[in-house]
Amino acid sequence: MSNYYDDEEPTQYAPSYGEYSEPPAPPAPEPIPWYRKPAALIGMGAVGAVIAALVIYALVQLFSSDSPSTTTTTTTTPTTTTSVATTAPVVPAPTHTVTETVAPTTTTVEETTTTTTEPTTTTTTTTTTAPTTTTTTAPVTTTTQPPAGNP
Repeated sequence: MSNYYDDEEPTQYAPSYGEYSEPPAPPAPEPIPWYRKPAALIGMGAVGAVIAALVIYALVQLFSSDSPSTTTTTTTTPTTTTSVATTAPVVPAPTHTVTETVAPTTTTVEETTTTTTEPTTTTTTTTTTAPTTTTTTAPVTTTTQPPAGNP
């Protein structure tokens, strides 16, 4: 049996009856976000390059030698300060020598006895010490250069 319709034509069994229509227009493009625009991409690239350079610089400084590339020479002149403590000689306190004479006691018994007491003498000894002298000297600082072969 043959077909009574053409394959290019819609049939009565087709879901849509009507004229041919054009396919719908494509949807409108969405706006480009700020982080995908050329100026933002260039700016983020520059910031990334600066951060990478700082990280590389920090790593080089961390793993390089601790000695500086320039030699600093420091000359220190020793300073001598002499402090002399002078004190006046100590004058001893005035000493008093007291001499007591006790009148002799006389007792009358069959014979007369005379008792005499020797006078008491006090002696004071004074010792004088020499003043103390203190001398202070600042330490001498010496700086040496590293060997010529060390970078």
